[in-house]
Amino acid sequence: MKHFFTSCLLLIFFITTFGQSNFAGEYKLYTTGDTADISGSTILKLNCNNTFIQHDSIATGYGKWNIKNKNRLVMQFDSIAENNRMDIIKTKIVYLIEDGRIFRKKIPKKEYTESKKSLESYLPGWQSESFTTYKEKALKMYYRKVAMYSCE
Repeated sequence: MKHFFTSCLLLIFFITTFGQSNFAGEYKLYTTGDTADISGSTILKLNCNNTFIQHDSIATGYGKWNIKNKNRLVMQFDSIAENNRMDIIKTKIVYLIEDGRIFRKKIPKKEYTESKKSLESYLPGWQSESFTTYKEKALKMYYRKVAMYSCE
């Protein structure tokens, strides 16, 4: 009986310690119905130590990630580097994981407002799209793994 409980404790330890390692890797951003990379450079790196880097042509975001309920990727941003400056931000974005894709089901208006403000400061004179257009585009985007990391 003692051996059984020890085995169960070890199993729980290994599942919680190494359960997220299969998600660690490099992901590229795509759009539904399009097999080409939509941005030319949007990359998401989920590191083995549960930190991430999300990089595109405008900014690089940093933070921590974890998996909830085996199908939700929670990314907690702590900073964004853009236009030669580093901003401290506290933003959480939740993605769904299904069929090898990481995607979103909801886009909050607050995210649109922050993105619009950021783009306007980076690209003066930039004409922003409506929230509806922004949301439609964002909901078509998904990440697909292009490289695995060995987390040993």
